[in-house]
Amino acid sequence: MSMHGNQTLVNALASSPLYQEYERAFTEATGLPVSLEPPEAWHLPLRGRRHENPWCAGMAQKSSTCAGCLQTQQKVDQRRDE
Repeated sequence: MSMHGNQTLVNALASSPLYQEYERAFTEATGLPVSLEPPEAWHLPLRGRRHENPWCAGMAQKSSTCAGCLQTQQKVDQRRDE
């Protein structure tokens, strides 16, 4: 599936009533955020949302720092899949 196709699918799932209820219940039960993103996403999934991590928000103030963090996350994801 293409990047655009993945994003379209994720958007459809994330806007579904079932996922919306799951997201609300998970966050209320744990106090933690949850975000549904395609694997190739290259942005902060909770940017500007209620449960955005303050550390991540600070890192995002400088694009090179944010990019380094996202690259590290991508490497961890790739190794996990091996």
